[in-house]
Amino acid sequence: MGLKIHYYIASYKEKAYYLFSIILSAWINRRKKTTHPFQRILIVKLDEIGDMVTALPAFEVLRRSQPNAHITLYCKSVVKNIVVNDPCLNEIICDKKELHGNYDLIIDLRSNWRMLWFALLARPLLRLERGKIRYQNKKSGGHKHDVEVNLQIMAPVLTDIPEKAILRLPITDEDKAFAAAFCVQNKLTSFVLFHIGARRETRQWLPARYVAIAEYLHQKGLQVVLAGGPEDAPLNNKVIEQLSFPAIDIAGKCTLSQFAAIAKHAKLFVGNESGPMHLAATANIPVLGLFGPGITETFSPYHDKGTFIHHKLDCNPCDQIHCVRPNDLCINLITVDEVQQKIEDLLKQS
Repeated sequence: MGLKIHYYIASYKEKAYYLFSIILSAWINRRKKTTHPFQRILIVKLDEIGDMVTALPAFEVLRRSQPNAHITLYCKSVVKNIVVNDPCLNEIICDKKELHGNYDLIIDLRSNWRMLWFALLARPLLRLERGKIRYQNKKSGGHKHDVEVNLQIMAPVLTDIPEKAILRLPITDEDKAFAAAFCVQNKLTSFVLFHIGARRETRQWLPARYVAIAEYLHQKGLQVVLAGGPEDAPLNNKVIEQLSFPAIDIAGKCTLSQFAAIAKHAKLFVGNESGPMHLAATANIPVLGLFGPGITETFSPYHDKGTFIHHKLDCNPCDQIHCVRPNDLCINLITVDEVQQKIEDLLKQS
């Protein structure tokens, strides 16, 4: 019962935030037109890696619709590397103190209470936010993918919304050269990328099962590369120590954009629901995501070569912290046989 209370409290806090956000936008936007061009646009996206990746198509469509606008993105510093070379953006800010001047359009893709107060004082001509879209989607039938939600939020100021958005991540020549050199130095000819970590423990498939999948792939003649941030290195080492063959660990040894460049050389990505899963999807390679407490309708790999495995329980979705099955996590309902079969299907398609 206590775990349910935690979830309900978190849910009510979120609902209160979105309600205030909707009211704020309704007040700012009263009797204002949305068809004119905007001079200065502020996009607020205070999210993690995967969420930023799913926003990239919306940035491109916004730039086409507002070609002369100065577009500023306010984001977390941890994701800046993903967007630093994006030609659709004029400015990237990671410190609220650096926000300056008047913004005639504020697009709130993911914010916080401080930025609601900022918008209230800034008094833009127009403010667009996700609370209203979430409510409309729920009323009309349920979740949409986050790529589509970002486009829905921006729809009032877009001139042309594609039927099917395409994930993209600008890769510099330096990152391409880094990836090519990495493959040569490690004698990689045909390899699979693993990401066995995740921000929440409830999202982590058992390491022993990744060992089994790695051994299976090795028997098929594929090399194994384990990715992630510095925090993933201990978990990667735990898997590598149990393998009968050498694997390569790049956790914390490359930037996010360098990882995306490396992914373009891979035959396949296998990993938990995480930022690297979405980055791998931008490389247009087969991607298999393993889901536990997440929402696949919203966060599955967004491209034609992407798929997932998910055993959805009655307690889904949850806050991913207070689990009602702490000794039997839902992600561990996924079996090694299921993963092997999905891999077989993906490799046949590639």
